[in-house]
This record gives sequence, C-alpha cells and structure tokens, in this order.
Amino acid sequence: MYELLISNGFDYTFAASLMVSAALIGLGAGGAPGVGSLAGPVVALGFTRFDKPQAIVTSLLIMGQAKCLFPPQRRHIDWRMTLFALIPATAGLIAGISFWAWLIALPDSIAAQQTVKAFCGLVVMAISFDILMARVLQFYKPPQLGIVLSLMLAFFGGILSTVANVAGPLFTWYFQSKGASKDTLTATVACFFFILNVFKVPFYLWLGLFHEPHVLQSVADWIILGLLGLVTLLAWKVGALWRAHASEQWFSFPICLAGLSVGLLVIWQTMG
Repeated sequence: MYELLISNGFDYTFAASLMVSAALIGLGAGGAPGVGSLAGPVVALGFTRFDKPQAIVTSLLIMGQAKCLFPPQRRHIDWRMTLFALIPATAGLIAGISFWAWLIALPDSIAAQQTVKAFCGLVVMAISFDILMARVLQFYKPPQLGIVLSLMLAFFGGILSTVANVAGPLFTWYFQSKGASKDTLTATVACFFFILNVFKVPFYLWLGLFHEPHVLQSVADWIILGLLGLVTLLAWKVGALWRAHASEQWFSFPICLAGLSVGLLVIWQTMG
C-alpha cells in the first residue's frame, strides 16, 4: 500500500479512499452489516486495474471484522448459521477464484471484468431493493428461504464475494431471512466474512494479487494497516451505537442504502 501511496508523489485520493473504506468496514462490523461492501468500490477508485483492489480490500475486511471474535460481540454469533452458510459459500469462493483466474488471463481481460462486475452490481441492487421494500417500508412479508435455495444462494454469494467483493448485502439478506436479531445478525455476518476472507488470502497470493504493486509486503504497509485499524475501531463504535438505538425496522435502512450505492458505484465504474 505504501508503494501505491508514493509511486507518483503522495496520492491523496488513494489515501482518502483507504480511510473511507476502513470507516465503512468498521460501521458494517459494528452495527450496519453489509455496509462494508462499499469498501471494494471505494478502494477501486484509486486503481486503473480492476483485479488489484481485492487484495487491499480483503486485508481491510479481515482487520475490521476480527473484533467480532472478542467480547461482547462474540456471544451473539450464531455458529450454526455461520457454518451452514460457510460450506456452500466456500465452494462458491473456490469456483469464483477459478473463474477469476480464467478471466484475468483473457486477451481482453479488462472488458470481461467490467461486464462481470456490472452484473454483480445489478444483483446487489436487486437484493437491496428487496430489503428496502420488505423490511424497511414493509410493503410485503420478507421471503423465507428453504434449505435448497439457501444452499444455492450461499454458493452464489461465495462467487460474488470473490469476483467483486460486494457480497455483503446478499449475505446480510440471507441471514436476515433466518430470523436473526440485530445483535445476532451483526455478529454473525462479521464472523462469517472474517472466516471467508481469511480463506481468500492463499488463493489471492496464488493469483499474484498481493504483488505488482506490493500489498502488505513491507513494514510501512503494516504500519498503514494499523493506522487504518484505528479508523475502523472508531467507526465500529459508531455502528454499535446505531445498532443499540435503531429499531429492527430502521436497522435495515443503512443496509439497503449501502447495497444500492454499491450496485450503482460498481456499474458506474464499469462504464469508465
């Protein structure tokens, strides 16, 4: 990250995108699950290549979501729900990484990546719109997922998480459909994505996403990550405050708002 910040003089835009992304991840982990998905498109604003932001975003997500493993949030994790979703999601993750490895090897790789990410943006917008209509505005009853549909959705979510880092709204929607409360939803989503993102690291290393430019390859990189961790922690506290005072109905509002924003931003970036 340090290499990117100083490669052509200090890059203030990239520095700001890192800070905003860290704050969004903290908000999501603290009390607005799904909001962290905005981190991917925000970090991508500092890049010309679409595949490089994923290494940085994954590192930030792991750092921000790790707090769920400590009290008091840890006691709210629903481990049964987490493990049930992790199995198909991990299969989807491996499928997504294999697909991404094939995609970035294509002669016209950038155009192909843009098409795939635009589709991912549309999916996220559709899910977020359902959260808005069913849970915030309560125009109809939220959908209940059966076992087969749950497995299929988690598998697709694993693919979405790998190719675009924007699966937050989908899995938040998934866990909401299981009847999770505010505290359980926030802790379970954070734990789920912490484990899923840790799984991604060796595959991203294999794909070379932590190299050229180098990510977390120097002491300076780790110092920057630590400073961003302070931003994440402050934002986590704001998210926890929102979670404590928001009603179950309006708790979903930032989730759907972030999802719609993610979809629009991803689609806009693919048109550049």
